Amino acid sequence: MHPNDALTHNSARRGYTSDFRLPSDMPSSLRGVKYLVDAKGRRTAVQIDLRSNSALWEDILDVAVAREREAEPTDSLDAVRRRLQKAGKLQRSA
Repeated sequence: MHPNDALTHNSARRGYTSDFRLPSDMPSSLRGVKYLVDAKGRRTAVQIDLRSNSALWEDILDVAVAREREAEPTDSLDAVRRRLQKAGKLQRSA
């Protein structure tokens, strides 16, 4: 059975109405990364094999967390240093 056939079969079995297909132009350098596309060929999801791409997944999570936190207020290095010194967690430099 071709991978696309399995996707179509599983999608129908789960009640999805869209016909998911793997794009034919997927680069071989992305082994373990599969895109799901709808009937019009638009990418709708990605499946990542975490056994072979754990570093890629960690990078994706890092970017997601950074984007989520980009609007948070920031402190200067001097302010952080003073706060740590006051709490006794950092010794004053000579």
